[in-house]
Amino acid sequence: MNYARLVFAGIRKPEVYLYNTMLRGYSLGESPEKALFFYKHMRKTGVNTDAFASSFTLKSCANLLAVFEGKQIRCRIIRDGYEPDVFLLTSLMDMYARCHYGHDAHRVFDIMPRRDTVVWNVLISSFLQNSRTRDALKLFEEMVTEDGPTQIMLLACLLFRLALIWGHWI
Repeated sequence: MNYARLVFAGIRKPEVYLYNTMLRGYSLGESPEKALFFYKHMRKTGVNTDAFASSFTLKSCANLLAVFEGKQIRCRIIRDGYEPDVFLLTSLMDMYARCHYGHDAHRVFDIMPRRDTVVWNVLISSFLQNSRTRDALKLFEEMVTEDGPTQIMLLACLLFRLALIWGHWI
């Protein structure tokens, strides 16, 4: 990323896709805090963010457990009119879930204009990560009723439940 940063610094007026490239690199790498810096720099220099920029930055917030910054980005998403974007809302849900704000993740889930398998799986995983097995199973049953099951989530729910039962034996 150091070389990419040097190349980026040499560009007179970087466009949004260049910022997105840097944001993605930092959000997936070892320096997610630099993605937050780039996002702020992007806003400060007048480059309009898009759904991708916000999504990459939310991923960094999740990696850093920076829920305050994530909530600020959510406000920006609403202000910029990207709230109906399911991809972006899924990133927001994931950020809340990984920061242990399951109730906020659930609220985002409730306002989703449409729910695909990924959306359901993010919330179910959130419940499982926070030891809310009953809520995960209840939501899984709701998903099966609405969309049909996914084999991966069924396996994950069963394995987590098995781990809980196994733990009680030890």
